[in-house]
Amino acid sequence: MDSNNNENDAFSGASESSEFRKMVENDNNFEQSYPSPPSPPSPEYSEYDNKNDGINLETINPNISLDNDNNNYTNNNNNNNSNNNNNITDNNKKNKKRSTFKNRIDFSFKDINHYVQITEKGKKKKVSKQILTNINGHIESGTIFAIMGPSGAGKTTLLDILAHRLNINGSGTMYLNGNKSDFNIFKKLCGYVTQSDSLMPSLTVRETLNFYAQLKMPRDVPIKEKLQRVQDVIDEMGLNRCADTLVGTADNKIRGISGGERRRVTISIELLTGPSVILLDEPTSGLDASTSFYVMSALKKLAKSGRTIICTIHQPRSNIYDMFDNLLLLGDGNTIYYGKANKALEYFNANGYHCSEKTNPADFFLDLINTQVENQVDDSDDDNDEEEEIGGGNSGGSGGGIEDIGISISPTMNGSPVENIKNTQSPQPISTKRKAKKLTKEEMLILKKEYPNSEQGIRVNETLNNISKENRTDFKYEKNRGPGFITQFRLLLGREVTNAKRHPMAFKVNLIQAIFQGLLCGIVYYQLGLGQSSVQSRTGVVAFIIMGVSFPAVMSTIHVFPDVITIFLKDRASGVYDTLPFFLAKSFMDACIAVLLPMVTATIVYWMTNQRVDPFYSAAPFFRFVLMLVLASQTCLSLGVLISSSVPSVQVGTAVAPLIVILFFLFSGFFINLNDVPGWLVWFPYISFFRYMIEAAVINAFRDVQFTCTDAQKIGGECPVQYGNNVIKNMGYDIDHFWRNVWILVLYIIGFRVLTFLVLKIKSRNKFKQE
Repeated sequence: MDSNNNENDAFSGASESSEFRKMVENDNNFEQSYPSPPSPPSPEYSEYDNKNDGINLETINPNISLDNDNNNYTNNNNNNNSNNNNNITDNNKKNKKRSTFKNRIDFSFKDINHYVQITEKGKKKKVSKQILTNINGHIESGTIFAIMGPSGAGKTTLLDILAHRLNINGSGTMYLNGNKSDFNIFKKLCGYVTQSDSLMPSLTVRETLNFYAQLKMPRDVPIKEKLQRVQDVIDEMGLNRCADTLVGTADNKIRGISGGERRRVTISIELLTGPSVILLDEPTSGLDASTSFYVMSALKKLAKSGRTIICTIHQPRSNIYDMFDNLLLLGDGNTIYYGKANKALEYFNANGYHCSEKTNPADFFLDLINTQVENQVDDSDDDNDEEEEIGGGNSGGSGGGIEDIGISISPTMNGSPVENIKNTQSPQPISTKRKAKKLTKEEMLILKKEYPNSEQGIRVNETLNNISKENRTDFKYEKNRGPGFITQFRLLLGREVTNAKRHPMAFKVNLIQAIFQGLLCGIVYYQLGLGQSSVQSRTGVVAFIIMGVSFPAVMSTIHVFPDVITIFLKDRASGVYDTLPFFLAKSFMDACIAVLLPMVTATIVYWMTNQRVDPFYSAAPFFRFVLMLVLASQTCLSLGVLISSSVPSVQVGTAVAPLIVILFFLFSGFFINLNDVPGWLVWFPYISFFRYMIEAAVINAFRDVQFTCTDAQKIGGECPVQYGNNVIKNMGYDIDHFWRNVWILVLYIIGFRVLTFLVLKIKSRNKFKQE
């Protein structure tokens, strides 16, 4: 854990160490006791006052009674057996009601094969590579099913396929209680928890759950029942202590709850609709040992209540491994072992691979099957390296024996896969100084082929083959409609408003910047007159202030919008809300800010620089000046949103955005006269939005203005520049194009926003199967 996370955990340690720990340790439903990690410090929470803020702050009535199964899904054959399910202990001492999960669902998958297209080194054409091969499994309700394997084994790919978030480029079938599963059924009955906790940091835990409850639960469920469901989930996941604390960020920029609590909030979001099956991608990723234990203990309680828990996990501690009921061990996309987790060591022992008592089984498995790290000879000290044959002698180095990782190969392995290899190859001396001790690729290949014929492989195939129509447990679910467009837009806009109110510093900084820009420009160009030298100064004011408004609008969006997109993609994949209401709510909030700030700047600049010296002139030029700065800000803000939604990272966006701004500004007509643009680039000024901004601003500043000059400045008895209309014409602009340019900029704003909407639509479809 990094220092930031440690600080965050220390801040919110009270919840992890007291409330939730007691809930875990005092639960009489656990079949076995687990060692309790040491308690972290327990400073008090800083409760956030949410009485007047937030998405929905209605007071929850503790007297409201609501069945926890708000999803309206019924399992016909399992309802009569619900009394046999384990109850979930409510840790709220003031409310001792019990809840039992009724809708048990067995999850099965058969013959999962998946291919990806890759480009090999030195070749232009893509080739197909199989990354999952004939993966089978049957998971009973009320159990935890763990998918383990080294990096690149295909764990996350398999989980995404099981969750219908990735198209199967190959073959395979998923079943829920023996019925073929599709995305619509899965979305109603199952929940998926991503590896990262993509949460809005400015909301409290309760507000976060209220927000998702109103979007995920059916529209005909009364608001009070939704709020009560939120309270039930808070109780179930042990989040009462931090319920009114801001979620915050993992890097502690916004101080909030701990990493373990944030993980449980993410899980709680999926529990709101009462899913029968929960799939989790690396639920302990980024958490320390004790926090990981608490999170897995919460999942164990959910499993004991009757839910089916499926998770990928990389290298759990032994006390976490003991919580698993079943284990799927993947190696290079193949099943190395599938069966009871507590029988895995026996399986490998029978094949000649022994784990020492002091070795964590998870470490043993991963070290054994990780073939991606090649065995390498340390050539740094060849003269001192002692080499020996496998099975003979002692190692001459501190890290020499295979036993160092808890693996001991029996000298008499009758019928084992490794013996077959040894019988067909001559013993070769192998250096004992290697970076990793693991199966060779040949041994791995034999284990892959051995599994389908093993007792475990035969048993799972028989189970899957026995899934037939007459043995299926049919389930029904009501196709309840979620909230409509107006409700989604209202909730999303409310979230944006709350975010802005909770963190006013960003707005204050931008406001100070707008005032500073206006004052700086006003001081430098203070009270311009109508002399000949003022012609250049007035054009300078126009260019300076438009660039000053435009550039910050682009760059500020580049750094903020990617975080919002991450939350959007996660929510969109779960079908929480549609793309359009999210896009409109975000655009509306951005537009409000992008109107106010340039108005402040324009007001300061216009009067300090004396843009119109005629005191009897109408106020129209002032409002046109304000309009141009607002359109400039809106156009560049929309461009920034488009860039940030299109590029893969903030770093790329930061590099690309300035280049685009500079390129378009170069052809605005300020640095080069439009009449002097080279013929092969004559088209570029027509696509430069800066050209239309500056042209309109110049027209507003110079139209019908008369300049004066001294006798010494006259040429042939006339002033060099006498009429502002001539200035407009000499720059290559048209005096009648002001309102034309206004509408062109409006089209640019709409165009950039529409393109952003399409990018978001495509991104959500490309990343996940369904939109």
